[in-house]
Amino acid sequence: MKKMKNYLILSLTTMLIIVTISSCKKNDEQNANTPTLTTIEVNSITFKSAKGGGIILNNGGSSIVKQGVCWSTTENPTITNSYTVDEGEVSFDSNITGLEDETTYYVRSYATNETETGYGNQISFTTLKKITSSFNATIDGIPYNPTQLNKNTVYGIIQISALKGSENMIIRIPEDFTIGSHPVSMSDYSVQYFPGNSQLFTSTSGSGTINIIEYDTQTGRIKATFSCTATDINSSSTVDITNGQFETTIN
Repeated sequence: MKKMKNYLILSLTTMLIIVTISSCKKNDEQNANTPTLTTIEVNSITFKSAKGGGIILNNGGSSIVKQGVCWSTTENPTITNSYTVDEGEVSFDSNITGLEDETTYYVRSYATNETETGYGNQISFTTLKKITSSFNATIDGIPYNPTQLNKNTVYGIIQISALKGSENMIIRIPEDFTIGSHPVSMSDYSVQYFPGNSQLFTSTSGSGTINIIEYDTQTGRIKATFSCTATDINSSSTVDITNGQFETTIN
C-alpha cells in the first residue's frame, strides 16, 4: 500500500513537471513571435505636441506591417489608445499630437508583425502650459485691441495678424529673426495697418522699430514691442502706431 502511495505521488509530480515545461515552452514560443522594441526619449515637448519614436530590435520572425508609438494619460498604453503609424525599417520618428496642456502622458513604441504586437519600454512626459496670446497698440492715440490673432509663414516671413472688425494690423518678421531691436522697413521687419477701406499703411525704412524681447525655441513663445510711423502707399498720409506689444506662440 505504501509503495502504491509513493508511486501515485511520483506520477503526479512527473505530470506536474511535464505540464510546467510544456507551458513554459508554449510561452517561450509566443514571446518569440512578438516584436521587441526600445522607445526613444520624448523631445520637442510643447503644450499640445511632442516628438518620440522607437527602435525595432527584433521583428519576431515575420515582417513588420505597422509601427509607431501609442500614448495615454494612464500607464501602459496600447494601440487601443491614441497611436501613430510611422515609416522606417529599423528606427522611426513619431509626432505625438492632440495633447492637453499641463498633462502627464505615458508613451510606448509598438510594432505589429503578421501575428503579434510588441511594445517597447514606457516613457512619461508632461506637456507645457499653454501661453495666452496678447496684442495691443495705439493708432494716433486711439487704442487698438484686436479680437482675433492669426499666425502664418509666407516665403520665409512670419506674419502675425491682429484683427479688429474690418481693421487689421500685421507684424512681419523673418523666420531667422534674432533677439533685439530691429529698424522697420517695408519688407522683413515691418508693420502694416489696414483701416478697413482701400487704404494700406505700411512702415518705411527708419520710421520705427520692432524689439523682440524674448523667444523660447522649445515652446515657440515670442514677446515683442513695436512702434512706427506708417505711410499710406497711395498718398502721403500717415498714422503713428505706438505702445505696440504682442506675446504669442509661432510654432
